[in-house]
Amino acid sequence: MSLDRIKGQDCAVAALRKALGSGRVPNAFLFAGPSGVGKALAAGELAKALLCPKGPKAACDSCPSCRRVDSRNHSDLFVLSIQPDRSTITGGDVRETFEFVFLSPLESQRKVVIVGPAASMTEEAQNAFLKRIAEPPEDTTIVLVAANTDMLLATVRSRCRRVGFTPVADELLVDFLVAK
Repeated sequence: MSLDRIKGQDCAVAALRKALGSGRVPNAFLFAGPSGVGKALAAGELAKALLCPKGPKAACDSCPSCRRVDSRNHSDLFVLSIQPDRSTITGGDVRETFEFVFLSPLESQRKVVIVGPAASMTEEAQNAFLKRIAEPPEDTTIVLVAANTDMLLATVRSRCRRVGFTPVADELLVDFLVAK
């Protein structure tokens, strides 16, 4: 299972497995925790599980769908991030996401939108995004990735299922660095 790639985040992984195993995946997640602990990786692995033909409980990690999610080139995946020439995600960026959200999935049963870093959305962008989080199409899962959730509007935070990520244990970091 692709969620096995996420190390040192046992509680977060357990919450994701529970959501995937229930058959009722929330329409909006907030992956919250310090920078560099695996939130973006987890968002990608969740997208892979949701878009893999063998999912949603587990992604196979080998089919064309899984490989395209890894390369962020899947037709049912939209990744919204800061453009290279800017420091924020704007309302215009969010409007582009709306176009994707209202399309039917092309290859999978669902569509997935990953927004990160979500705290870089302007207030205008967050307000625009709020309606999509509050009333997303049933076939869409939105994942907000944020190190500083206090930068998000309380109304945005309240409409997402929060998955907490914690600092990674020093021993795990040493093992990772030694293996490289």
